[in-house]
Amino acid sequence: MYSKVTTDMHFNEREKEVLKFWQDNDIVNKSFHLRDGADNFTFFDGPPTANGKPHIGHVLTRAIKDLIPRYQTMKGKSVLRIAGWDTHGLPVELEVEKKLVSKFSSQFVNISAFSHSFCYDLSHFITSHQFVAAEGGVAIAFDNASSCQFGDAVICPVAS
Repeated sequence: MYSKVTTDMHFNEREKEVLKFWQDNDIVNKSFHLRDGADNFTFFDGPPTANGKPHIGHVLTRAIKDLIPRYQTMKGKSVLRIAGWDTHGLPVELEVEKKLVSKFSSQFVNISAFSHSFCYDLSHFITSHQFVAAEGGVAIAFDNASSCQFGDAVICPVAS
């Protein structure tokens, strides 16, 4: 009645093929515009903190939060999904300070060195998060991502 399913499926290779197809054909971006003109659904997603390498908590949260916009899209709604990054706060400051204080062996850190290191670390962490989201098949736009920062104190270009 049913065809026998082969046991040599090579899931890793198949997953890479699907992701490459999505990238080559701009599937995620196209999916954002399939419902242009339809009723909008707004979903405010609290952004992940980009102050460390992605871990299973980030992956699980992103996957769960991706379900709501996908479901609403399948119901015919237009759902804009733009990435955002929480790039402020004490955790990232402490990491940068640990690095610089040990390097300069002083409690006083040069603000220029701090700002440079801060931006470098954020760029690295954001790139890591983007990679994990893309590999997980999360449908989210990284162009023009929002970013919470220190206001005028430290301005870092957000990787996209």
